[in-house]
Amino acid sequence: MYAHIKAFGQQWQFAQEAIQYSTLPDERYDISLAAYRVYGDRELYMVIAAAAGLDSVEQEMPEQELVLPTLAQLAAMHAELGAAW
Repeated sequence: MYAHIKAFGQQWQFAQEAIQYSTLPDERYDISLAAYRVYGDRELYMVIAAAAGLDSVEQEMPEQELVLPTLAQLAAMHAELGAAW
């Protein structure tokens, strides 16, 4: 799933539905805070990590523009892959 989310942002085109999010300084060492702000759920921190291209959740996240899937798109990816992270 990580690779699918990373590819989503890299292949996104302006006409497609997506969430565009600018990361903030206080999220640099707490990507779960970005997940909460975007999705209302800190448990979706791996979506943020994948979109940001982080190798691990301990890695520092620089301020950047992210293109994220919507909750519906995440659910579709999960159903298609039949697995969690």
